[in-house]
Amino acid sequence: MPVLVPFPTAGVGIETVATATLTPVAAGVETTTARRAREKASEKARKKRERQLDNLAEKEQNFKDVVEANIAFLKSQVGQNLHPMTTGPERKFAILVSDDQKPGVSVGDYVRVAKDTSPGMNRLEGYGFVQKVVGVGAATRATVKYAEVFGGLVHSSVLFADLTVAVFGQDWECEDLESNLRKGKRRRSRTTIPVTPSPERKKQHMQPQPEKKEPPADKLVGHLREGYWGIKAKGWHRKELNMMDPNRKRMNAAEKTQFLHEVALLEQFLSDPRHNNNHALKYKRSQKFRKRQSNWNPSSIRYLVEQAWGCSNSYLCDLRKAQKEFTRKLAATTEEAADLVTELDRFLLVDVVVVDEISG
Repeated sequence: MPVLVPFPTAGVGIETVATATLTPVAAGVETTTARRAREKASEKARKKRERQLDNLAEKEQNFKDVVEANIAFLKSQVGQNLHPMTTGPERKFAILVSDDQKPGVSVGDYVRVAKDTSPGMNRLEGYGFVQKVVGVGAATRATVKYAEVFGGLVHSSVLFADLTVAVFGQDWECEDLESNLRKGKRRRSRTTIPVTPSPERKKQHMQPQPEKKEPPADKLVGHLREGYWGIKAKGWHRKELNMMDPNRKRMNAAEKTQFLHEVALLEQFLSDPRHNNNHALKYKRSQKFRKRQSNWNPSSIRYLVEQAWGCSNSYLCDLRKAQKEFTRKLAATTEEAADLVTELDRFLLVDVVVVDEISG
C-alpha cells in the first residue's frame, strides 16, 4: 500500500515511498528472545542451587571434623588417668564426729559468760546467745551477743571455760545486772575533800594568764590569705590601712615604711623551712614543675606587692634602690658634717691658744 511522506527539503511536491508490511505473531508461540531469557534464568537458578549444596556439604564436613577432634581429645584425657567427662563423681562416705570432736556449745545456745577483767580485757558477766563457734572440745571459742538487758554487746573469742549453758529465767543470778542497766546513765559519784588553798596559790590563780600572741609574720600571712580567698580587688590592703593622702595617688613616707616592714616580715616567714613555697613544686622523677592550681600565691612577695598594695612588679626593686641611694648620700653628708665639726674645733682651739698668749 503506498504511503504519502512529505519531504520539506525537496522543494515542491510529495514523493511516494513503499513500506513493507509486518507479519503478526500468533498467540501462544514463543519468540527467540523469550526463549533465550528463560534459558538464562534457569541456568542462573541451577548455579545458585549448586552453590548452596556445596556450602551445606562444607559445613557438614567441618562438623564431622570437630566431632572427631573432640573424641580424640577425650580419649587422650582418659589415657592420662583422668575421669572422662561422662563419668559421674564418686560417692563419699559420711564422716561421723565423735563427742570429743564436737564443739562445746552450738550456735544459738543461751549461755552465761563469766566476768573477765584481766589485762587487756574488760568483759562483765552476762547472758546471751552464741553466734559463732570455732574449735572443738575444750578448745572451743565462741562469739556471744549479750541480751539487751545486759547491754547488747558482742564479745568474740570467749573461752569454753568461761561459758555455761543456761536456761531462760536464770538472768537474776547475774550480780552486775543492775549496774549494767544503769551503765551510761549514772556517773560514779566522787567524794571530794575540800582543800583550803594557801594565799600565795590563791594569788597565782587569780592572776590572768597571758594570752598566746600570734607572731606578726603569721598574722600578716593569715590576713593576706583571707583577702585572697575573699577575692578582693587590687590594692585592697592599702585601702584598709587608710594611710594614703586623699589628694595624692603615690605613697607617702608612712606608707613606704609600712610597705617595707611588711615585705621584711614576709621574707622572714618564707625563710623558715616549715613554710616552703608550695606554689612551685616539682615532680620527683621528671623534675618538671607541677601545674598551678591558681594564678596567685597569697603567701608570696609578688601577691603582697601587686595585689595587696596594688603596685607594679618593679616597685619594690625601685624603692629599695632609692633607699640605698638615700642611705649612701646620708652617710656622705654625715662624713662631711663630721669633717666640718673637726675643722671648727681646730679653729676654736687655735683661737683659744692665741687669746691665752695675748692675755699672758
